[in-house]
Parts: sequence; structure tokens; C-alpha cells
Amino acid sequence: MNIRKAHAILGHPSEAITRKICDAMGWILARGSLGACESCAVAKAKQKNVPNEPKVYDNKDKALQTAYLDQCVVKDTYDKKRPHIVWWIMVLNYAGLKFSKFFRAKNKMVEPAAELLHKLVESGGGPAKLRMDNAGENIKLQQRMKSADWKLPIQVEYTARNTPQQNSPAETSFTTISGRVRAAFHLAL
Repeated sequence: MNIRKAHAILGHPSEAITRKICDAMGWILARGSLGACESCAVAKAKQKNVPNEPKVYDNKDKALQTAYLDQCVVKDTYDKKRPHIVWWIMVLNYAGLKFSKFFRAKNKMVEPAAELLHKLVESGGGPAKLRMDNAGENIKLQQRMKSADWKLPIQVEYTARNTPQQNSPAETSFTTISGRVRAAFHLAL
């Protein structure tokens, strides 16, 4: 398979990541390098000041097992009655996983987030800490996590106001994912 085709199929990751995934999946790549991907260049045109993704840590270090949670409001041009949706992302930085969902209101994420965290804890891969801002829906999530229904053993850390760098894995995920989606859309044209 051509590396450019694999790069596009896998969602426009870097050349090194594309090669690792292809090796893991048993895909045989033709010789040659990826070079410049026009779709990636177009997608990144508006992202110059965004830092690279943070380092993925070893799963054995409990101190680094932090999950990062954030939400952003996205305009929905198709629904005139509800002109926005909420994009929710949780990043398990130590495992290299991102969970992403869309909701019609910010407080609708509380129960699904508690269920996801419960499943992660039950499987043995749950975070030791959860870092998020102190918005009302996040406070409700913390209360729900500590309730008798869930009793999740996760320490909650709140970030200071106007400091996205304290929650950067989640903050930069919005930009990274939307850039990859723009690259895929550009390639599809």
C-alpha cells in the first residue's frame, strides 16, 4: 500500500505514527516517504500557534495517571431552534486515548462521563486524577462520582481560571481532531 493512502485512511497522523500503525495492522507499505500532505497543510493553516501533543507517559507511573476533561460549544447551523452543541473530550494522557462525545447541553455529560470513568476503573485502567475546570457541570460530575451510586476513587483537580495550559491535553485535542477532520474533508473534495 502507498504510505499516502495509509496516511489518509488512518486520519492523517504523522509519518512515524502511520508506519507504526501499518506495522501493527500487518499492512505492507511500498518504499518511499510521505512527503508533504496538502490536506494536512491546509488543515494546519489556522493552527500555527498550537503546541505539539504532550508526551504519552508510561502506564506504570501512578502519579502521572491523570485524565483531562474539557468541553467547548460548537455552532450547529442545521438546527435553528438549538443553534449550538457541546463537544466533550476526555483524554487519558497516560494511555494515549481520547474519548469524544457531543451533547445538546453542558450538564448532559455528567451521567455518561461517570459511566465511562466507572468502566475504566472497573477494567483496571482508570485514572488516579481527573483534571478539569470548575464549571457547574464539572462540579456536578464530581458530586456524582462521589455519590453512593458510583463511589469512584478518583481525585479531582480543578484548574485556575483562564489557564488552558493546565488542561492542555484536552484543550489541544479539540484543535488536533478538528484539524484532522478538515484534512479528511479537504482530501474528499
